Amino acid sequence: MAERMASYELQLEGDVLEAVLSKVPMLDLVPASVVNRAWRDGVASALARPSARPRPWLFLHHQRVLGPSRLSTHAYDPNSGTWVRLPHVPSGPLAADETICASQPSLLYTLTPTSLCFSSDPVKARWVRTSEEAGLQVWRRDPAVAVVAPEGPSPRVVVMGGTWEFEEDALAVEVYDVAAGRWERCESLPERLKGVSGTTWQTAVSGRYVYVVERGSGGLCRFDVDAGKWGPAVELRQDRAVFHSSVVVSGDRVVLVGVSTEGVRLWKADYESAKCELIGQMPPDMAEGFIGDQFPTVSCLGQRDFIYMYNSSKPENIYAVDISAGRCDWEIIKNPAIGDVERMSRVALTCSQVKLDDVRRVFRPELTAFRA
Repeated sequence: MAERMASYELQLEGDVLEAVLSKVPMLDLVPASVVNRAWRDGVASALARPSARPRPWLFLHHQRVLGPSRLSTHAYDPNSGTWVRLPHVPSGPLAADETICASQPSLLYTLTPTSLCFSSDPVKARWVRTSEEAGLQVWRRDPAVAVVAPEGPSPRVVVMGGTWEFEEDALAVEVYDVAAGRWERCESLPERLKGVSGTTWQTAVSGRYVYVVERGSGGLCRFDVDAGKWGPAVELRQDRAVFHSSVVVSGDRVVLVGVSTEGVRLWKADYESAKCELIGQMPPDMAEGFIGDQFPTVSCLGQRDFIYMYNSSKPENIYAVDISAGRCDWEIIKNPAIGDVERMSRVALTCSQVKLDDVRRVFRPELTAFRA
């Protein structure tokens, strides 16, 4: 492709080249960026355009029943509407008995009684395993997990609840400082979550805060990682018919997603006032296909005003909504990995903003950035 692009070099330059490149899928921008200096600058300018507003990619990670350390990943680029299967990406030092879990938006991890192995890298090419010598102080089986400041100099991973029955504190919270390489015990989860399985919680991160929502009740708690303290639990459910609640940090907003027999609604949630403002609702015909005839097991995740929704009992479609323009623009995305889902025991979803270097690192590592 680089040779074909070079043949048009004389005809494409400046604003014209930038305009053309702004329409090109990111996968094809990798070879374009190494043609020469002008094309490299054109790619950079095209990606920096305010009108580009790249949406986060969706990643479906599949783990086989046999040989669980083997992972495969399909990625969806919503900017071009295309799916790609990622070539082999190092999946970390995963042991044969470790199963993957995900926490929105971009955390993929496995947990053993003594250590945590995780990746918040968009394409999961870099992993971190905590030291067994400085291991978890509490044994857990189904905790809620979140990562704070994953792209900063010192990410912190928060592990909450989900302890074994023999542990004294069922609501124990530990924070792992990646830079320091150590765990720290913090204030335990609020009492209202006692006796509730960690599998019914869902987390979201905004700045230094970790939000935890109990999917059944809609109760919301907030943890300040810097202070190591919890704020009061609040009730945000706006519709008593809602039987499943999720919380998503989308742009600068905390969004509450409520699923009921009447449909799917989105609210802008304000933790301080415990009030919600309706953003919009999924179209009824679309909601009927999403919810189905039984209580769904829903995963919601998002970044930059773009939210994905997935019902594991109806995996053939993934639903997405863009709330950036002050309205809800909905779409249905066909799941190309449906055959793999049927043959594999574990599916985990993450989403992340993907940069050109991420794509180059995974798909075209032989193409280095142009140097003049």
